[in-house]
Amino acid sequence: MSTEFLEILGAFLREELTSERSNVLIDNMISNIIGFEGSLQASISGEILLKGLQNISPICHSKLLHYRNHHHFSTFDIIDSIICGGLPLEVFKKKLEPYESLSPCCFVFQINEFVYTCSTCSKSAGMCMCRECFLNSNHEGHETREYKNSHNGGMCDCGNPVVFEEKGFCKKHRSNSQNVKKVPPDLVATANYIIPRLLLRLIILARQGLLEKENSCELLIKYFQKLCSFSEVMLSTLANAMMSEDFYSEMKTFCEKNETELWHTCEISYEDNLSKMESPALNAIDPNVQLPCKIAHKTFLDEILFWAVKHCLPCEIIKWLLSMLSNSQFKIKFSVSLLSNYGIIVQILMNMKKVEPFQESMSNVILPFTFDEKFATDLVENKSFLDMVVGALAYIIGCSLETCRLTPNPANTNDYHFVVNSKVIRNDCYMMSASDLFFLFKHKSVIKKFFEKKSLLETYVDSMLKMTGMNVYDECAVNENHEIQSFLNLEKITVLPMVNLINSTESNKDYFTTMLEVCCEALTKFTVNVYNGNKVLHDKVSFNLPLHRVFSIFLSITIENFNYSLSNLTVSPDFYKKIIYEPLKIWAIISEVKSKMWVRSGSPIVYQINGYHNPKFHHLLIDPDIYILQLGAILLDTQWYILQLFDFFSIKKFFQLSVDARNQRLSPANESDMLFGALMLLGVILTNRTRLGMEASHVIKLELLTMLSYTDTTHSLLMDPLKLPQLNEDLELDKEKLLQEIADSNNSLPQSGYNMRQVLYAPKKSAWLEIFDPIHSYLRSASEKNYKSSILRFSKFAHSEGLSSSNDFWPPFRPYVPPMKQYQQLENFFASKAFHAIIFIVFYKFVNGRDSVNADSLGIALHFLSLCLDTVHGTETQISPTNIGNPVQDYDYIDWFPSNNILINSIHEINEVVTNTSKISSKCSEEPEVAINSFSKMSTASVDSTAKLDAICVSI
Repeated sequence: MSTEFLEILGAFLREELTSERSNVLIDNMISNIIGFEGSLQASISGEILLKGLQNISPICHSKLLHYRNHHHFSTFDIIDSIICGGLPLEVFKKKLEPYESLSPCCFVFQINEFVYTCSTCSKSAGMCMCRECFLNSNHEGHETREYKNSHNGGMCDCGNPVVFEEKGFCKKHRSNSQNVKKVPPDLVATANYIIPRLLLRLIILARQGLLEKENSCELLIKYFQKLCSFSEVMLSTLANAMMSEDFYSEMKTFCEKNETELWHTCEISYEDNLSKMESPALNAIDPNVQLPCKIAHKTFLDEILFWAVKHCLPCEIIKWLLSMLSNSQFKIKFSVSLLSNYGIIVQILMNMKKVEPFQESMSNVILPFTFDEKFATDLVENKSFLDMVVGALAYIIGCSLETCRLTPNPANTNDYHFVVNSKVIRNDCYMMSASDLFFLFKHKSVIKKFFEKKSLLETYVDSMLKMTGMNVYDECAVNENHEIQSFLNLEKITVLPMVNLINSTESNKDYFTTMLEVCCEALTKFTVNVYNGNKVLHDKVSFNLPLHRVFSIFLSITIENFNYSLSNLTVSPDFYKKIIYEPLKIWAIISEVKSKMWVRSGSPIVYQINGYHNPKFHHLLIDPDIYILQLGAILLDTQWYILQLFDFFSIKKFFQLSVDARNQRLSPANESDMLFGALMLLGVILTNRTRLGMEASHVIKLELLTMLSYTDTTHSLLMDPLKLPQLNEDLELDKEKLLQEIADSNNSLPQSGYNMRQVLYAPKKSAWLEIFDPIHSYLRSASEKNYKSSILRFSKFAHSEGLSSSNDFWPPFRPYVPPMKQYQQLENFFASKAFHAIIFIVFYKFVNGRDSVNADSLGIALHFLSLCLDTVHGTETQISPTNIGNPVQDYDYIDWFPSNNILINSIHEINEVVTNTSKISSKCSEEPEVAINSFSKMSTASVDSTAKLDAICVSI
C-alpha cells in the first residue's frame, strides 16, 4: 500500500475527530499496518487493513454515522480504496473476474431509455434487453425491435433462461458456471466491514425522516447501485450484508452502546412509524393460514423495504433493489420481505389520492416473482401468496361498499345488493392485487392450488359479485368520464384473469364444474337481491357484469371440452330468466344511444359503449353477454323471451294489433331505430356461432374481416386485438396466414412525424362473398356509422363485380349454420309460433304503412323467414290453407297458428284478433289496420310495398 493512500486514509478518519485519543488510535492503526507488513508495498491484504480498522472501530462507526459531507466525491473514492485494498478500481475488478458467475442482467429501465426485444429468442411476450446487452449479443437475422421506454420500470432479461433463449445472451451473461472459483474471504474482508456501516447510515437517515430529503441518502443509494454494477462479487457482498441478521443485530447493538442519544431518538421514530403502518388482517379466507399482520424486521433488507414502501417506493431505491434480483438468494429474501409488507401496501393504496405512480412501481417490483412459474409456485405453497392476494382484493372491496342502484327499494335492508363504491372505481386501488392474480393464473401449478381450496375460490367469486352492478347509468343522470376507464380496468382484472385461468387449466372437469357451482350460487344471490319482488328497473343499466361473464365463459368452455350438458346445472327455474336482464338492458341502451335518446346524459355513455365494443375485449365483454342471451333463447319459453326482449327495447306495443297501439315513450323515428335494434339483436342471438361451435380459424377470419369491412386498416390495428389471451386459444394458428387469406395489401398510409408509410389492408373478393356477415358487423359496431359503412362498402364491391345493378338491395345475410349438438335446441326457436307471429306482424305493419318498419327492419324480418325455411323439419308434401274460426287474443301468439311448421303457418288465415279495446277482423275494411290474413294474403294498402315483398318471398 502506498504512503499516499495511507495519508488519505488517515486524513479521512481524522477529519472532524479532534480528540487526542482518536488521533492516537488512527496513528496506531497506520503503524500497525506498516509494522505488520514490515515495509510499504504496492498493495495490502484486506485482512491486514481490516485489523487496522478494527483497532479504531468506534471511530469508524462514528465517522460513517455522522459524516455530513458524503456529497464530496473524495469520500466515496476513499471508501472505494478501502474496499479495493488500495488497488485501482479496474485492477481490483479484473482481480474479481475469476469469481464472477452467471446471473441475469436486471438493469432497470428509466423513462426514455432504449429498450430492445427479440421475438426469435424470447420465450415470453414481455422479454426485453438493455442497450449494452443487446449490442454485445448476436441477433443477426432475428426479428428485433427498438423503442424508447415510456415510463420508469422494467428490467433487462438477458441471462434469465426462464424468458430468454441462452443463444441470445450477451457475452457477459452467458453461462460460465463450470469455471467459477470460490471468492477468497480476504478479497472482500474490508467490504464486509464497510458496507454494513453504510447500510446503518441509510436506515438512521430513514428513521430521522430524511430518506427523500437528505442529499447523502441519494448519494448512498447511488453508491450501492454502483457496487451492484461494479461486479457480481460486490453485488453478492452487498446482498449478504442486507440479508444478514447478525450484521443487523450487531449494528443495532453498537449504536445502543456508543450512540445512545441518537439511537434513542431514532428508535422512538421507528416504533411510531411501525404502529401507524400496521398491516390489516388478510387471513379471513382460511383460519389455518397465518398471514403476516405485525411487522418484525430482522435484517437491513426488511427495514429498508419498509421505509421504501412508506415513502411510496422512491424510484432510485426500487432501481437499486431490483438490480440486485440477479442474486438468487437475495431474490428469495426480498420476496419474503415484500410479502410481509403486502398488507401495508394495500393500506397505502386505499388512502392515496393518486395511485398510478405507486402501482406502476409495485408492478415492477412484484412482476419478477409472479412471472417465473417455479418462483411463483414456491411463494404460493410456502408463503401463502395466493391467499394474500385474494384476501387483499376482498379486503379492499369489503371496506368500500355502497348500495347498488339497480336494486328497487326493498322493505328489508338485508335484501340490498352492495357494490364497490365510487372511490375505489376512481382510484383503481384494487388493480395491484388483481394484476398479481392475473400473472399468477398463468401458471398451472398455481391454478391447481386455487381450485383445491374452495374457500379461496368462493372469496374471489364473492369479490366479483360485489363488482357486478357497479357504475350504474341513468338516462337522467350525468356520469363521469373516469368511470369508463375504470370499467375497462375492471374487466381486465376480473374476466381476463379467468381467461388465463382457463387457458392454463389442465383438462380437469372437476375444476370447471366447481367454478360453475360457485358462480351459480353467487349469481342466484345477485338475482334475489337485485330483482326482489321480480321488479326490474329498465331505466338503469350497468355495463359491469364480471360475474355474469365469468359464468358464461366457464359454462361455454365446459360444454365444449367435456361434453357437459345444460341440464347438469342445478339452478332454480327462474335462474336463466333473471340472468338475461342485465345483458338485455345493455343492448337496449346501445340502441337508444344510437337513436340519440341519451343526449342529455352527455358523452360518457358514448365512451362507455365504445369501451364495451373495444376490439381487444370482445371475447371478454360482448361474446359472454350474447352467450347468456343465447342460453335464454334455448332454455326459456319462446313467447315469454321474445316479449321480454321487446319490452326492454320499449317496442312491445309495436307487436300489438290494437288500433291505438301507439308508443307513448318513443317517437316514430325512435321506434323505428329501436325496432331495428331489437330485431338485429335477435338475429345475433339466433345466428352467432362464436361460442356455439365455430372453428377458431373462422372466428379469427370473421373478426379480421369485420374490422376491414368498416374501412381499410393497418396491420397493427388488425393484429393488436388478437394479442390478448383468447379463450381456448390455438397457439398453432398462424394469424398472419389467416390475414393473407382474406385481405390484400394495397395503398400505404403516411405516418405523421416519420418518413415512413404503413401498408393498408382491404378485403379480398372471396372474403366478401364467403365470410362477410352483416349481423356480425352490427354486433361489433359501436356506432351506426360503422355498420352503415360496412354495408355501403359491400354495395360498392357488389356493383364493381357486377353482382347487382340496383342501388337498394338487402344486406348479404349468411345462410343458416347449425350450432354444435349441445345447442341443437336453438333450432326450436325457428319452429316457434311466437317467432312466426312477430315475423308476420313486421310484414303486416310494413304493408299497411306503419312508419316504424323501414327497409332495414323488413330485411332482417325476411332473413328470419329464410332461417325458418332452412330449419323446417317434416315430410309434408301437400300443404293446404287452414282457417281457425275462433278469435285469437293479442299477444297470445301460441294460439295464432296451427303448426310449428313455417310452411303451414305462412298460408294460414287468422279471422279475428281480440285486443284490449276492440276486435280486428279481416272483414272490417273501414279500420286503418284491416286484414289479419296469411303471409301471402296481406292487405293491398300499399301496392308497391306488397309487390316488392311478394317478389322477395318468391325468391326465398
